Formats: sequence, C-alpha cells, structure tokens
Amino acid sequence: MAEPVEVEIIGNKSAQELALNPENVPNNYIHKEGGVGFRDALLPSQSSDDIDIPVVDIANLASEQELHILHTALSSWGLFQVMYSSTNT
Repeated sequence: MAEPVEVEIIGNKSAQELALNPENVPNNYIHKEGGVGFRDALLPSQSSDDIDIPVVDIANLASEQELHILHTALSSWGLFQVMYSSTNT
C-alpha cells in the first residue's frame, strides 16, 4: 500500500499562519507592477471612469428606495459601497 502524501493547501491557511513566514508569501497575495487591478478584472470591457459601483446609505435603509438600491446592488453587482448620512431623505 502506498504511503499517504502530505499536501500543503495554501488557500486554507489563515492570515495569522501566513504572517509567521513573511519571506514565503503565496503568489496569489502578490500584486505585480503593471498587473491587472480589481476594477480591470471585474469589468475588463469598461474604463474605470464608466464604473458606478452602487452606494447604499445605511442610515436610510428603512426607506423603500434605499432597500431597492441594496437589492439591486446585491443581485446584479454582488458588492456595494456603504455610506452613513445623518440626514434622512
């Protein structure tokens, strides 16, 4: 019977475990100069100026309009920016 082989899976390591050996940073955590940025990877067909990431005002989440913005952001984008305004609209 063959002996089991130990395989290191980097994706399961916590940030604390990775910090113990800073000389050995996994490649997926390294941003290379001239590489693809988050916005480029997310929407490669659009320029950064054309991207309007939804903004949700958590101070107004009781309003139907703000809930609609949140729902649309989650269902179409999967992400949104958060702001907190002290004024109710």
